[in-house]
Amino acid sequence: MIPPEFGWLASTRQVVWTDVQGIYHVRFSNLRAPDIAGLYVFKIPGIGEGNYPILLVKDELNPAWVEVTVRTHNAMGTGIIVSGVVTATGTTPEERSVMGKAYWGPNDFVGTSTTPGEVGNLYRIYLFGLPAGTYEIRAEAPGFSAAMSKQFPLYAGQSYQVDLVVFRPPIFTQTSSVISTTTALTTRTISALLAPPSCEGIISDIRGTVYWYDMYGNLRRLPWALVTATSVGGGIAATSSTTDGTYALCVPPGTYNVIASSDPGFTPQSKMVTFSLGAMVTGIDFQLQPSGKPIPEYPAPFISALLIIAMIAAAIMIRRRRLANS
Repeated sequence: MIPPEFGWLASTRQVVWTDVQGIYHVRFSNLRAPDIAGLYVFKIPGIGEGNYPILLVKDELNPAWVEVTVRTHNAMGTGIIVSGVVTATGTTPEERSVMGKAYWGPNDFVGTSTTPGEVGNLYRIYLFGLPAGTYEIRAEAPGFSAAMSKQFPLYAGQSYQVDLVVFRPPIFTQTSSVISTTTALTTRTISALLAPPSCEGIISDIRGTVYWYDMYGNLRRLPWALVTATSVGGGIAATSSTTDGTYALCVPPGTYNVIASSDPGFTPQSKMVTFSLGAMVTGIDFQLQPSGKPIPEYPAPFISALLIIAMIAAAIMIRRRRLANS
């Protein structure tokens, strides 16, 4: 099976042949290359996962690569193996945007850290095929807050190492009353991974709400806003606001620059906050003002080309009508 990132074109061809019994050759021609750099696996049923062909998609002739170690804080042991994704986003010296991506899972588990304050499972992931530029790495896993590295330069042919920690909030348990049509008043316990009332161990808890002002000046809750907390040392924790605008972050104690943003429609807002050991700080709210910048739906060259095509099509239709009426 061809990875979905590879595009079939009208000229794409698939050829299969064998010259020795049990040995098959498969050739694909004129496939569209993916837009994201990294390793891609071609799945062939019956040969075993370890024998799947692997293809490296690179953005330049002499690409660099990044080794990422992800630690799942306070989630350790072979019984708590999770999967996730690391994404590299960057800009080349020519100001070209680049993205690389790699997925991680049980096969990338390399051990457990038992160091006090740094307990958790360790996963090692590699991002290949990256051109020279300035990058930041983001790690994500279901049930954990996303982690993001600070920006760093990457040079052609260079290898680079990044360590990231993702935090898992505790389960928030709430008891609510439910009126049944057949019985008296009953209670039900609801458990979900929502905004935690506190974070684990030595970690501090940041909570708040992101708002925005509509065109009439009304204050409304803003979902899916990006909230980042950058420490003085450069460490970054990130999350997104939920559908009701609330967010929660778990970070080590220290002084942080907390920023809420929703690009490109709103102007980011930041606050400097200091968190003590195991503290829970609430009310770190943000009110984002509209930036007034238009939200681009298509690149400018595409819009220009589309306008030219529309003008040519209109001219052809007018000419055909004139010929039909003459």
